[in-house]
Amino acid sequence: ARLVEQFIKNPALTVELLLIKARGKHLSRIPDAVKVTRLRANSSLTATREVADYLKEKKPDVLLTAKDRAGRLALRARKLAGTDTPVFLQIHTTVSTSLKNRHPVIRWWRYRRIRQSYFMANKVFTVSNGVAKDLQNITGLEPDKFATVRNPLITDELFDLASQPIDHPWLSGNRTIPTILAAGRFTQQKDFATLVRAFAILQTLRPSRLIIIGDGPLMNEVKQLIGELGIEKLVSLPGFQDNPFSWMKNADLLVLSSKWEGLGNVIVESLAVGTPVVSTDCPSGPAEILQEGKLGLLVPTENPEALADAMASTLKSRTRAPEFLEELSEYTAENSAKKYLELMGLAD
Repeated sequence: ARLVEQFIKNPALTVELLLIKARGKHLSRIPDAVKVTRLRANSSLTATREVADYLKEKKPDVLLTAKDRAGRLALRARKLAGTDTPVFLQIHTTVSTSLKNRHPVIRWWRYRRIRQSYFMANKVFTVSNGVAKDLQNITGLEPDKFATVRNPLITDELFDLASQPIDHPWLSGNRTIPTILAAGRFTQQKDFATLVRAFAILQTLRPSRLIIIGDGPLMNEVKQLIGELGIEKLVSLPGFQDNPFSWMKNADLLVLSSKWEGLGNVIVESLAVGTPVVSTDCPSGPAEILQEGKLGLLVPTENPEALADAMASTLKSRTRAPEFLEELSEYTAENSAKKYLELMGLAD
C-alpha cells in the first residue's frame, strides 16, 4: 500500500492492482485513485488465464508482482498471452534459509521452479543484498538480473502513529526498570524461544521486563517455556497490535531474534523512532541495516548467551538511539518508490 500511495503521486502514472484472495487489513489502505481488479481465481495456480487475458486486453506498460508465486504466475501469463509486457518480481525472503528444514524433495522442487522461471523476468527486485545473492546462487543468473530496493518503511504516518499514547504499565514514562520489546508472529522463523531464554539469562545481569507483541501458532509453546523458566511476572504477551510503532518508541530496546529474514523491517522502524536495537546476524538484512554492527549489536542466531550479553550491554548505555534517518534514507517510502520507478523505466 505504501508503494502504491507513492506511485499515484505521479500524475503521469495510472496504477491498477490485480488481487488474488482480496482480503485483509491492507485493502482498506488502498487509495481511491487506484483501480482494483479482483480476479475470480482464488490461487496463483488457477489465475494464469485471467492474467494472460488482462495483459492482452489492457497492455500495461509494466507488471510489478509481489512474492514468488505471484511472480511466477505473471511470467506464465505473459508467455501464454504472447505479449512483451515487462514483468518485474519482488522477493522478500531468503529462500534457501526458509527452505532449509523442509523435505529435500520439496526444496528441490521449489528451486527447480525458480530456475525455470526467474530468467524470464525483466528484473528481480530484492529487499536486501543477501536475498539477491541467495537467488543468484539458486538460479545461476548474472548479478545484473537482480536489484536491491529497500522496503518503503519510513513515512510521516509512522511518526504520527509512534507519537500516540500507549496503555501498558511497563511503558510508562516513570518506570525504573527497562522494558525490552520484540514484535512478530510466533513462528520458527522469529525464534522467540531463544529470546525468552536470553531474557532469563539477562535477569542475572540486569533486571528488566520483556514484551512480545504478535500472535501465531507457537505462542502457547513460548508461554510454556516462560513458565518453565519462572519468569511469568517479567514477560507480557499482549497479542497482535494494530499500531506497533508506539510500542517501539516507548520501549528501551527492541530485539530481533530471528533465524532468517528477508530484511528485518522492525529494525528500521525502531531506529527511525529512536529506539536502540539488538539483532541476530541472520540471513539476510539485519547486518545490512545495522551496517555490520555500527548502528546496533549483532549476535549469532540461536545463541541465548550472546543475545543476553548484547542486551545487557545496550541497556547499560542508558541512551536512546539517535534517529539514524540519514543512514536509513533508502527506507523512506519516497526514495523506495523513486528507485522502483527508475529501474522500471517509469521515472520522470
